[in-house]
Amino acid sequence: MIDKIVDPNWQLPPAFHFTQSNLQDFVDCERRFYLRHIAQQRWPSPLAEPQDEVERALSRGSRFHQLVERHQRGVEMDILRESIIDDAVIGDWLDRYEAALAELGPFEQRWVEASLSTRVANKPVLAKYDFIGRKENTLVGIDWKTGRLPDVQRLQERMQTVIYLLVLFREGARLAGQEIDNFALYYVSVNDGETRHFTVNAQDAHRLATQLQGVIEEVIHARDFPLTEDIWKCKYCLYRGLCERGTSPNLNDDDISPDDFWLDFGVTVDEIEF
Repeated sequence: MIDKIVDPNWQLPPAFHFTQSNLQDFVDCERRFYLRHIAQQRWPSPLAEPQDEVERALSRGSRFHQLVERHQRGVEMDILRESIIDDAVIGDWLDRYEAALAELGPFEQRWVEASLSTRVANKPVLAKYDFIGRKENTLVGIDWKTGRLPDVQRLQERMQTVIYLLVLFREGARLAGQEIDNFALYYVSVNDGETRHFTVNAQDAHRLATQLQGVIEEVIHARDFPLTEDIWKCKYCLYRGLCERGTSPNLNDDDISPDDFWLDFGVTVDEIEF
């Protein structure tokens, strides 16, 4: 199985957009990128064990994001809380969400589940933000996380941070319909209330665009799509069984955070075969 042949005439699917998810796949393991986004291989391993707990955790995270979206679109929080009265965990997450939003705001304009795109290396790059808010001439992007946050250096290196900062800087003023002087990105963990904060200016944006262009050009010119040499990255990969790279991790392992694998890997409940 490990010697799955790579089609030398591979092409990106029609209307393909580069995103933080598929570019992170490529950075972590070129073979993962090929299997998922080019070959569209549908033979994933279990995400983790026990599978019913994984499904429950994924569903809870999805439910939280749905509630946040509805709140931002005008549904009263009391009404939303009535729908999760039997789930104290989500109730705690909503408490921390409200506290973080109050601390970062108030906002004169706001957008929820906002998609912005730009072009890098003449290819479309798409970013979808959980929330974007404007106060005066500052634009703030927020990404809600339900697991613990990685350290600042690791987050800074991730494609999500690179893309979200660059796209916000390039396209944020168009979204707001006015001049914007300051741009910020916040990761907020509703699990423990921690935040990570990044800003971007013109010099930063040039550096990020150069970095992103380099990765995109690597994708375009890739031919062999080798497996990663870092076996640890296979631990949370849905294709580890196909590549003969280990067994399912246990969800209850002390070193596991949900965001370590299913959010970084960009999967959703509907994409996982339980």
